[in-house]
Amino acid sequence: MEKLLKDILASMEKERDLYTELVELSTRKTDIIIKKKVDVLDKLVDLEQELITHIVDLESERQGLVERLSIEKNVDPESITLSSLIKWSDGDIRIRFESLKEEFDRIIDRQRHLNEVNSKLIKTNLEYIDFALNLMTGDGASGSIYEKKGKVSKGGQSRNLFDTKA
Repeated sequence: MEKLLKDILASMEKERDLYTELVELSTRKTDIIIKKKVDVLDKLVDLEQELITHIVDLESERQGLVERLSIEKNVDPESITLSSLIKWSDGDIRIRFESLKEEFDRIIDRQRHLNEVNSKLIKTNLEYIDFALNLMTGDGASGSIYEKKGKVSKGGQSRNLFDTKA
């Protein structure tokens, strides 16, 4: 069983490293979104996809190891958690599992925060683009323009940049 625990630990440490890289990319993404560098953002998203592919592969490997451990412990593989692994391990392996648990907690919290910030930034940018488009096309503008004396102007609204009538 100790060999399986060591293999699971090694797999999870690799996953932790990849998730740490993902957090670093998300941090860079925030700066790129602020600077509106769409071409760089596109490349960064491609890098994220590569990392996620590697994470999925490691997750599959880890799941296979957990299934083998579940047979040895005679438990349902779905019931095996990081806390179970900590309980079943001793010495250095136990300490490394405990450390992993703390690191994953920090990584998940950081990634969640970055995702929220990036989502808000993207939403704000999209709202600004929508506002700018509405200004150019005249959508949402009032139909009346008032003169100094408060009377409605007979000329109506000025011409828009784009002719929205087809």
